[in-house]
Amino acid sequence: MVTASPPPQEMPSPGSGGIRVNLDSNTTPTSKGGSGVGSGSSSASSGVQQIQQFLREANAVAKKASSWEVPSTVEGLNVLALQGSWREIIERMKEAPVVVSPHERLVWFTCKVLSYMKLRQWGAAAQELRDMGGLESASWRYESYPEHYHGRKGTMVPFELVYLQALLQVRLGHVGQGMDWLYKLLSSCITEQQKASQISHGWSEGDAGAGCLPLTTSTEERGARWQRNQELILVTLANHHLASKDFQQTLWCAQQLLGLQPNNATYPSFAGYTLLQIGDLVGAETMFQITKDMAAQLERGEIGAALEVPAHFTIASLRGLVKRNEGLLAFARQDYNGAYLLFDEALQLNEHDVVAANNKAMCLMYSQKLLNAVEGMEANFMAEPSTFLYEPFLLNVCSMYELASLDSTNSKRLLSSYISRVAPDDFDLMCTRLST
Repeated sequence: MVTASPPPQEMPSPGSGGIRVNLDSNTTPTSKGGSGVGSGSSSASSGVQQIQQFLREANAVAKKASSWEVPSTVEGLNVLALQGSWREIIERMKEAPVVVSPHERLVWFTCKVLSYMKLRQWGAAAQELRDMGGLESASWRYESYPEHYHGRKGTMVPFELVYLQALLQVRLGHVGQGMDWLYKLLSSCITEQQKASQISHGWSEGDAGAGCLPLTTSTEERGARWQRNQELILVTLANHHLASKDFQQTLWCAQQLLGLQPNNATYPSFAGYTLLQIGDLVGAETMFQITKDMAAQLERGEIGAALEVPAHFTIASLRGLVKRNEGLLAFARQDYNGAYLLFDEALQLNEHDVVAANNKAMCLMYSQKLLNAVEGMEANFMAEPSTFLYEPFLLNVCSMYELASLDSTNSKRLLSSYISRVAPDDFDLMCTRLST
């Protein structure tokens, strides 16, 4: 029985409502002034020395998790993937692992394509797919190997690989083709989920992307799997449309996500973030109210386990999300002091809320307290580097360094050195804004 599967494709998060520094905007505040700590040049210099000293000490002891004890097996690849050791996975592939079945060979291919894509080596990923001979090839159908699969029919290509192939087209610049493939894959997922209620066991011939699941998978498990696949594609599409400022299509994706998971408190928040982008504060407030109502119902025990939020969410962090949403509304109304207080409340409820910490600093910057903003973000990072090792957060820190002219090059180099020692291989060092 085939049970091996590729490393799990992590569900991307829909837009988080983080505010960013736009160095190309004429409206970005540049004043270094402000009351309290960080308002004078001497304290600013001291702050720079403090963060640089912290990074020097951290660099001296920082190291990534060891991977030499991890075996070169499918299970070992899962461990390496969870560590973010994508370069190590590619190196392991060069060892020509012993593969006992065509399906396992396909799993290894999938891991290698995923690793190249995580490292943003799009050309190498495309070459791997070409070397496979095409996902529709007879080489990847069960009936081509009766000695292995004993009458099983259909494709053994896992959904993850079909998804990666479509996403790769977008990354290669073939946006139209890639988006077409993603929407067609979404339609296929919907069809497969509908079929799950009609098939009591096994897979029908031609089930695209079902190949990595065993024959004993129940109808209920199968339906849940295809729903999760729909969510993955919809979140991917939503983030793409949001980045492209296609807000109408972004809202369509948000509506579909809400239809799939009506009790997921993060999806109405995402819809609210999108509405803020187009200046619809009334619509955004309406969506944020849905999240607020869900949080209140959960606290009263009215919906209990039916509330679907990411696994790391607690009641406190959900309340923090509500405060963060209220902060975004205040920020959109240019009430920076009120927004600051709301983001601070969100942080008190969930000290790991990187987005709230980021937005709190942005309130200071827009209140003409740039140095205070920088010091606040540095304090967050020094207190808990692993939590605040987050690309948008660090991009804003480095952008503020440039605005404040705070020995930015040296600070960014030290930060980049630290990141390269401890971060997953796919962490984008471009966030440090170093020219070299």
